[in-house]
Amino acid sequence: MTSGGYLATLLDVLARQSSRPAARRDLANRLVDLLAVTGHRVRGTEGRLWADFDADADPHAANARLFRSIAEAADPLAAARAAPSLIRQRVFRRLEGWWRRQRQRATFRHLPADLHAVAWNDIPPRRRSHSAKDDIRSAIGHLATYERNQVRPGQPFKGDQEAALWGLADIFIDFTGSDGHPLELPHSPGSLFIKFAHAALWPYFGATEVTVDALAGRWRRAKEHARSTSA
Repeated sequence: MTSGGYLATLLDVLARQSSRPAARRDLANRLVDLLAVTGHRVRGTEGRLWADFDADADPHAANARLFRSIAEAADPLAAARAAPSLIRQRVFRRLEGWWRRQRQRATFRHLPADLHAVAWNDIPPRRRSHSAKDDIRSAIGHLATYERNQVRPGQPFKGDQEAALWGLADIFIDFTGSDGHPLELPHSPGSLFIKFAHAALWPYFGATEVTVDALAGRWRRAKEHARSTSA
């Protein structure tokens, strides 16, 4: 399938969910951002975006790799903002109290109270032995370490595919104008979200890995895992 045909299929599924028009370039950019955040190389045109996804042994291993990629990014705040919603929420929740304390310092008071709105390059430079940027990288790195310590060997799990589903859930919600949460998206094989995920993934995985039934089951398990870990 050509890159144009690939995006046309995705845009067609989105149009069936909402009359709100979706921009082809914006959709392609979001898919590129998702791959970059999940630590995968982006090869060729947008029609091959998913070609480098492979399997992780455990969901915690996938999360650890996501957090590590964000911590080591050139701009960790931008990387976190582009991450799947549950990863993004955990990063900014972890930094919320630290940022309130930082803004009590004179050199930080001019910056937005909401860290989501802060540009990485606007954060004040190192002062003596202290660096706010190092604090941010360290805090996100601690999330990666925590997730890595939760890995249980011997439990096969398509971690990268789950990360892709969370990212696709964010994209689906944004491009259809919904104000819902990814956990509210259905896992029925006939749902438009699962059809959207299938259209995005099927050219780049084994045929049996991303059937609508396989993706529906994986999305159901991903939501159950997310609810159990946030309880």
